[in-house]
Amino acid sequence: MIESEKQEYMLKRQVILETLEMLFEHWEMAEPLYNLVNSMDVTAGVIDEVLHMIDISYRKLDDIDQKEKMELAMDNLKSIKSKEMNERIHENEEVNDAVSNLAY
Repeated sequence: MIESEKQEYMLKRQVILETLEMLFEHWEMAEPLYNLVNSMDVTAGVIDEVLHMIDISYRKLDDIDQKEKMELAMDNLKSIKSKEMNERIHENEEVNDAVSNLAY
């Protein structure tokens, strides 16, 4: 894992842990998932699956109060996804520039 991937992984893991901690009283799966992510050196794929589980649970909530509380947590997750997308766009632009420079 290169340094930028490691930093991205650590940021994602930390935000997931903070998000799950915020949800302890509002979502019964939060604490077990927190313990899982916190107790092991989980892969980026596992963290992505936890993100997916939170998203699915949020969309299926009927309780307005719980949904509002999960919305706050979801904002954290959206910021991660936005940051990742911006980084990928930037990386793609750099690769395209490098390829263009090689072609000339």
